Amino acid sequence: MFIPNPQQDEFELGHGSATRTGWMVAVMLLILSLLASSAHGETPTAVPANEPSATQAAADDMSAAHELVLYADMPVIISASRQSQNASLSSVPVSVISADDIHFSGLNSLADLLRQVPGMDVLHTDRNTASVGIRGLHHAYADRTLVLIDGRNNGSILLGGADFGALPIFAEDIARIEVVRGPGGAAWGANALNGVVNIIMKRPEEAQGILVSSTINEYGDTFNQLRWGAKTGSWSWRLSAGYEDFEDSEDAIAGDDFVSYDFGRTSRFDGEAQYRMDSDATLSFGASAAHIDHGTTEILGYPAAGTTREDDRIDVARFFVRQDRKLDDGSSCYFQWFANIEDENRPSLARWHAMENDLETQWNFKLDRHDLSFGGNARWITIDADKALATDFLATNHEDSFWLGAFVIDRWELDSRWSLEGQFRVDWYSETQADFSGRYSLLYGLDDNKDHVLRVSAARAFRAPLYSAREQGGNRIALPTPPFPPGSFALNNLQASDLDHESVWSLETGCASRLSEHWSFNVNSYYQIYQNLIGVVNLPEPAPVTGARFYNTLDNIDGAVAWGFEPELVYQIEQLRASVWYAYNDLQEDQPDQSTRAVRPARHKVGVTGRVFLPLDACFNMTYRWTAATENDIIVPGRSEVPDHHCLDLTLSKTFLKGQVEALVGVTDLLDQTDLEVIQVGSQSANETPGRTIFGRIQVHF
Repeated sequence: MFIPNPQQDEFELGHGSATRTGWMVAVMLLILSLLASSAHGETPTAVPANEPSATQAAADDMSAAHELVLYADMPVIISASRQSQNASLSSVPVSVISADDIHFSGLNSLADLLRQVPGMDVLHTDRNTASVGIRGLHHAYADRTLVLIDGRNNGSILLGGADFGALPIFAEDIARIEVVRGPGGAAWGANALNGVVNIIMKRPEEAQGILVSSTINEYGDTFNQLRWGAKTGSWSWRLSAGYEDFEDSEDAIAGDDFVSYDFGRTSRFDGEAQYRMDSDATLSFGASAAHIDHGTTEILGYPAAGTTREDDRIDVARFFVRQDRKLDDGSSCYFQWFANIEDENRPSLARWHAMENDLETQWNFKLDRHDLSFGGNARWITIDADKALATDFLATNHEDSFWLGAFVIDRWELDSRWSLEGQFRVDWYSETQADFSGRYSLLYGLDDNKDHVLRVSAARAFRAPLYSAREQGGNRIALPTPPFPPGSFALNNLQASDLDHESVWSLETGCASRLSEHWSFNVNSYYQIYQNLIGVVNLPEPAPVTGARFYNTLDNIDGAVAWGFEPELVYQIEQLRASVWYAYNDLQEDQPDQSTRAVRPARHKVGVTGRVFLPLDACFNMTYRWTAATENDIIVPGRSEVPDHHCLDLTLSKTFLKGQVEALVGVTDLLDQTDLEVIQVGSQSANETPGRTIFGRIQVHF
């Protein structure tokens, strides 16, 4: 199920695109009038901005259900051990970006939202592509950080890493984002090497009524969403559709003389329905899709000689069916099927159609002092791919692969203060081998209420090389004959052979402390040892002509060590929330100038966030982040290090008509006129992207 893509020339109205925005809003209002007339005559009541969000209400419900009443005002998370628990009692540090954090930021970019998290590294290589990672080792197609939506894998089937701009979801439909900082393979499987980003969507009953949201910035870029949520009898549902449109960087930046090609046109749909079978069982269905046209991503010097530049076209679809059930003895379980479908044409990289099906189950039991979970999944993947250019090659154009995984997680309350949690998982991948992940944590409460909790953990996770790393090669930039032999190219990327899994061993300590009713503090530290990191190996140039041709391949080069610590202080009262954090993240490879096909972490990062609810139903929100210089994996004179930079975002919002209408104005990246020039892995050039951007948003609730 794909959303038709409007023809590009129908929307090319230049920067004065208020006409385009007005057209979109008019269509939305027409659809709204039709929906409103069929919604059983019910007018949902909007929640004022300064009242508790649906996210907090859901968290409170889960807290009570899991006997966490003492911590009802603290975040309740599921991503640490696949069960609801208080964040301060988790076996691994988890940061939470709430629905309010997302809403009042005014941001539509998931990558930009993740800047709020200690230890996250985020760099934009162009307007479509972002390199996002936990504690480094990130690039646009890296898969060392696992990205999930409601616990379901959403990485690219062929490339592995998540394309954040192509995820078929809307920021306003997100209940919260949980970021696991540390190896997460024991809970979630392969390729959660450095951590997990779990995007948790609002349940249908949390998104009732009709929402129209339209954002426009000073460049004429627009982001639009229409959502309808309703409930009748045992059924409830949430349906969202939208369109976004932004121009090339060179058109958005005044005086930019670099020829960029990074426009974007995206149509999205996301829907979920829930049927309550009885008081103990729920059946959920979901479908989402996105169609994206954007400028070509440069890989190995594209466009190559003799070719013309073509746009990238991306179609993705996601489906799931899930049943949750509570049993009479207090235990619970779920069964789930989900499918991911990709149909992509990236002329500089490859053309492919891929499908991933996954069946999984999980069972949860309470046994005396034990909270026990076990389960597993079976996944099968089909990929049909074609080389991007005549100078490229694939070892095979078709691949069927299989995953089998099984896990067990046990949390043992030794007494009122001591807890021991063990996680163990085994995964088998048909294209490589079987491997394991584990996490073992000892937690101690310094007081009976566990307001101050110490944690010591040891963990292991692994990363399996996927199709794109194992199968693809290519030749670019043709050389003249003579002096070079016929068919010679300057860049020669040879197919990898016999790649082993990457792995990481981690030793971690942490403290979560509730200092008073309004103050909380946490600090986490880690020391990690990486093994078998995959990178680019340069090969000797064959005779007879040398000096102008470069040959390389991927291989397990060597390991690395990483260490760091991340303290955070939070102050919260009814009308104000503020936080300040610092992160030191260092990584040193075992060999000088060792390639990892990724960007190293910025050693120093500082973040400050603040939100205050003002009189007259207004809210002021601020996020600030300073990031130290970042070492790039690519050796290009003057471009191998991304300089240190600041990012300050400010918004002011106000609601009208008892919360049914909200107006928001803001500015992103206030301190920088343009964003950084970042060379992506596999690229030979970089261009600036827009920095300081003024924008406005109108939202209407019915």
